[in-house]
Amino acid sequence: MKLLTLTVFLLISNVVYSNSVHGVEIIKLAINPAYGNYVLIKLDQPPERISCSENGSWDFTLSLTSDVYKHMYSLLLSAFMAGKKIDINGTNSCNEFPHIESVNTLHVNT
Repeated sequence: MKLLTLTVFLLISNVVYSNSVHGVEIIKLAINPAYGNYVLIKLDQPPERISCSENGSWDFTLSLTSDVYKHMYSLLLSAFMAGKKIDINGTNSCNEFPHIESVNTLHVNT
């Protein structure tokens, strides 16, 4: 029972503290092979910065290291080209680049 309670608490904590912004537009995307295998994302409304996210020029990074991330990039690029608003959730960590939060989930709004 204690293990179940701890597991539920950790899951809820992750949801509560993960960074997210809703109804925003992508204003800039960049890929630079010199930095690594990921996309840099700039939004029209910056998210609340987490402790590791100190870069004011970019809001999120999206890894391109797996097929799932590549599908997310395709969705991101489609939203950017169509001028659609998105909801984007961070991982609460800076995995690809030491000063920019990583993307966890992405939703395109109609």
